[in-house]
Amino acid sequence: MNFAWYYFDLHCSDGYDLILTWHVQPFQTVFPITIFDLFVYHKGQKLFHKFVSQPLGSVVSDSQKTIISAPGLVYKMEAEQYSVAADQPGFRLNFRLKRNLAATERHFELLPVTGADSFHWKLFEALQPAGCELETEGRKYNFSGQGYHDYNGGNINLKKVLSHWHWSKLLYSDHILVLGEVVDRKHNRRQVAVSSASETVSSFRENEQNIQITTAAGSSTIQIERSVELDSVRFYMAASRSAWLPWQKLREVGAVLSATKKMPAFIHHGLSNVVYRRFRQQARDESGREISIFREEIQF
Repeated sequence: MNFAWYYFDLHCSDGYDLILTWHVQPFQTVFPITIFDLFVYHKGQKLFHKFVSQPLGSVVSDSQKTIISAPGLVYKMEAEQYSVAADQPGFRLNFRLKRNLAATERHFELLPVTGADSFHWKLFEALQPAGCELETEGRKYNFSGQGYHDYNGGNINLKKVLSHWHWSKLLYSDHILVLGEVVDRKHNRRQVAVSSASETVSSFRENEQNIQITTAAGSSTIQIERSVELDSVRFYMAASRSAWLPWQKLREVGAVLSATKKMPAFIHHGLSNVVYRRFRQQARDESGREISIFREEIQF
């Protein structure tokens, strides 16, 4: 099962957070579609969510995947910037992220146990100036702040192989530290730590109260002072492609409808089997520096 998605986020000093994901080949559906997701939050509250699905066969790209397009959607990797343009019923946007020409792309295998299977992560930009013009619901927004861009791809069924993962982006005043942990069904773990500064993190531990980080200089603790859940999304994901495909399609649709039609929670929980959560956190390190954290986690 091949999958691929491109992810951007943009965090503004005035409290806006914009999350953009194009699942060019989605991991989470049995339908042959491509999915484009847009979330906008302001000071911990979700303003809106825009969801676009189109036939998988409508996606085209050049041989180097520097230009990917579908009706009303275009992703470009250009000499000086990355960009995404969308012209869809209900919204239009133009997103741009400055490209750091001096930086090198960083590639990581995320499966705790490596072999023929793969789940890989490619970090394009950890922290670069970004902007986005958005028109929706009769309003125009002009976002400006610090942006991030990465890519994930692989050939496994994530529901079958993985137990959970979590990613935290620690935004300091002058750099970013990305911490990720992927855990498979046999409890094997893979940790990834990337900093835009010179520090090298050898290991870390996270809980609801703090993050303990170990570097060559020693260990330190970051205290979480405030945590706000931005989103909690439940959906159904099949652990295999089988003769039960019609039932899998029916259950997937049912999980979506039970959320959008405001059905009783027990129905939605019974139909869904994956939980994705997103948090905004404020923290402080041992020297008193303030840190803004954007955290995502998924439980398969």
